[in-house]
Parts: sequence; structure tokens; C-alpha cells
Amino acid sequence: MTEYVPEFADVQVVKENITGPLGMDDTMFVLDAGRTKNAVTLHVPGEDGGWASIGEFLNQSPDWWAGGHGLYSTPRDYIRFERALLRGGELDGVRILTPETVDAAFTNQIGDLDLPEDIPTADPPITDDFHPGPGWKWGYGLLLNTADVPGMRRAGSGAWAGLFNTHLWVDRTSGICASIYTNSLPFIVAEGAWTVYGDFERALYAAL
Repeated sequence: MTEYVPEFADVQVVKENITGPLGMDDTMFVLDAGRTKNAVTLHVPGEDGGWASIGEFLNQSPDWWAGGHGLYSTPRDYIRFERALLRGGELDGVRILTPETVDAAFTNQIGDLDLPEDIPTADPPITDDFHPGPGWKWGYGLLLNTADVPGMRRAGSGAWAGLFNTHLWVDRTSGICASIYTNSLPFIVAEGAWTVYGDFERALYAAL
């Protein structure tokens, strides 16, 4: 039996219930030396108009491990989790969530409330203003569009994004899940990762 250590409780839960069963062997809170050497460092806009690395950004010895952020991963691992959501909580014969739980994640959980159409930034160096527009709701952990986006995702798709501009969506109607990975700041800058995200999505649906 694994010894319970309070400060590592989130690490254990994630490993035993998500990353381990799904075979996400390169997803973890702290990288070993080999994976650190292979990792892309965080990049920010440079003075020359390009991108500059600022090295390691996350605290490698935090007071506590958050289950909701701080994981390192790879595109190969990340898409396995997305595929599990797309398939109702199961992948390759392994189930990590019940279909009912996945359905709840893709169901409006805020009732008549709406996500604001415009959200000004509280920290400009870290994130840009966000302009999602009308018709967005929250499920459990997923941002949901209530109408089809022309040439893009269908109504009821679930989306999520990480601070360093990892963006994903899962479209259960079309049977598509996809994501981009940039490891960059600021978050959702219109002419940066946000543009790449939109261009990628439109190209994917145009190819169907």
C-alpha cells in the first residue's frame, strides 16, 4: 500500500486515477533530469520582436502540489486524456470517469448565468483581455459554446486552456479532440497563440 503523505496527496491521486491508468508516463509535477533536458522552456516576447526563453518558471519545491495546475506533459500524453473525454471517460479499455460524470462536464452548470462577453485583464504582463463573445457557459471544468461556431466546433463542445497557452477543445458531436502547445506568455494574446489556435481549428474542420 502506498504511504499517505499529505503534501503529496494530489500527486498520488493524479497518478493513481488518471495518468497511470491512461499510460501518461511523461506527465508529472516534477521532471527528472532526462525529461528536463528535453522540455521546452517558457518563452515571452523578446525585444527584437522574436521570442526569448525565461527558463524554468514553476516552483520545483512548492509548499503543496495543486491538482488543478502545475503538471508537465507531452502532446502524446495530453491527447490521451482528451480522447478519454471524447469517448465518455474510457480509452483503450481503461475507464477513468463514468459516462455520467463526463456528461456533466459537458453540461451547463451555471444555469441562466453567462460567461461575460468581455473580460478585462487584471495582470497585463501575464494575460491579455479576453473577448469570448456571447453564448458561453461553464460545465465542470470545461468552457462550453451553446451554438455552432461557423467552420469550427459544434455546439456543446468543451474547451480548456492552460496559462502557458496550451489550448484544447473536445467536440463530441463531430468526434474531434485537438489541442495546441506553445509554452508561452502572455496568455490569449490576440496576435499570438490565440490566432494560431483559431487558424488550426478552422483548418482542421475544413479538412473533414
